[in-house]
Amino acid sequence: MAARKDEIAAILKEQIKHFGQDLRMEEVGVVVEVGDGIARVWGLEHAVSSELLEFPGEIYGLVLDLEEDSVGVALMGPDDHIKEGPGPPHGKDPGDPGGGELPGASGGSPGKAPGREGPR
Repeated sequence: MAARKDEIAAILKEQIKHFGQDLRMEEVGVVVEVGDGIARVWGLEHAVSSELLEFPGEIYGLVLDLEEDSVGVALMGPDDHIKEGPGPPHGKDPGDPGGGELPGASGGSPGKAPGREGPR
């Protein structure tokens, strides 16, 4: 029985050693208004002008209008799938250009679509 305890202890120690290494911070915006190819997104305090965001449905948007409490995003596709409510996250791990395991959407570098090299 002692060998089993040692095995379990070794597994737990290994898991504790690597705990939290996959954590990444992100802001998740909330779409407060959408229409005429423009989305107003609240909650992306660290968004920068010309940042490329991906909304659900693989619709991309370019941050253009930075206001104190929201950002204006020019949509590069139809806006019928974008609804008011949870929107694109911002602040993902820059080493993960495709968004990895993030649900929904991801922010990316200016001019670079997530998961692709260079501008489209």
